[in-house]
Amino acid sequence: MHGGQMKESLVDLTGGLINTISLEGKGDKENFKNIQNLHKKGYMLGCVIKNKELKGKHASDPEIVDANGLIINHSYSIVDIMEVQGYRLIKLRNPWGYGEWKGNFSDYDTNTLTPELKMTLGYEGMMDGVFFMLWSDFFKN
Repeated sequence: MHGGQMKESLVDLTGGLINTISLEGKGDKENFKNIQNLHKKGYMLGCVIKNKELKGKHASDPEIVDANGLIINHSYSIVDIMEVQGYRLIKLRNPWGYGEWKGNFSDYDTNTLTPELKMTLGYEGMMDGVFFMLWSDFFKN
């Protein structure tokens, strides 16, 4: 689909029920545990960076791509959420298959991702729309 809302698409595709969770107002750690528990239970999870100022524009417009690589008003799939070697991480996928986070734990990060950590994460390091983020970065964005 091009445009529309993720929650409407999931209802159309699965016939299931949806629930929207706002990360605002709750603590960083509480949100992490909540999303992690939903993932472990097998729920389909996604996320979007909301910016009402861009209402009416399409996600494919180049000016909506933030300097950090994330696309405003664009949906991402939550692939995994985990704690590894003291890091709280979330693994996301851009359904377009391209366009990724450029911060810590990204394909652009040459400092944080040690060979051991890459092996533990099953990190592939390809520009394929799949990327890791620190939970704190995800929570901020």
